[in-house]
Formats: sequence, C-alpha cells, structure tokens
Amino acid sequence: MILKYIAAHPNLTLMAPTMNMKKVYRHAKIILMPSQLEETWGRVASEAQFSGIPVIASDRGGLPEAVGPGGILIDPEGPLDSWIKAVRKLWDDGDFYDALSAAALAHAARPEIDPGVQAGLLLDAAENAIREQR
Repeated sequence: MILKYIAAHPNLTLMAPTMNMKKVYRHAKIILMPSQLEETWGRVASEAQFSGIPVIASDRGGLPEAVGPGGILIDPEGPLDSWIKAVRKLWDDGDFYDALSAAALAHAARPEIDPGVQAGLLLDAAENAIREQR
C-alpha cells in the first residue's frame, strides 16, 4: 500500500533505515513533526537543525523548546490549512527560508544541547547526589 502511494508521488522518497541521519537530512529541505503526543523533546527537530533545516512542528510538549526560533509551531488540533500554509511559506519564500535556516543552525548551537555541557551537568548531578548521601 505505502509503496504504491510513494510511487504515485514523485516528490516522496522511501529510504532504508540508517544509523547516519546526515544521509537523510542531506536531501531534506523541511522537516514536519505533526505530533499528537506530548513529546518530551524533539530529537528529530534538533538533528535537522544541526543541518540548518527548519522544522514545522506541533505546538505541544517539549517541541516548542526543541524547535525554538528555527521553525514554525502549529496547533495540532488546528486546521490542516495551517500546515499547508507553513510548508508553502518555507518552500516559496527564499528569504524566509534562509532566515529560519540560519535560526535553526543558531538554535542547534545552544549550550543546552551541547554534549560536553550535558555530560558536565550529568556528572555534577551525580556528584551532588553522592555528597547528599554521605
């Protein structure tokens, strides 16, 4: 069923599972995250933004923080037209796309998601927990 659908839409590509998402993001211009769940964090949003890809996501859970200024947030209970307008705006307006792409890259560089900062915070928390147990 899905293969027939994809075959009928030349703008869609089915890719094999990969451990290297850069191969996928290399071909992406926009990432859609129409989540209906209360996501705790949008890993896909962060990964895409490291490649300068703007994200259109549901305004739900941790997605607003994950997307930040590098994308567009949409009410998941709102009309489908909101998603369509957002995609068209990014697709058709080069200046808008470039601004959100730059914002996505800047947002991806924030200290809160830097692995070194994260590791340091984890170690600090562990050391504090050990001190409190003494």
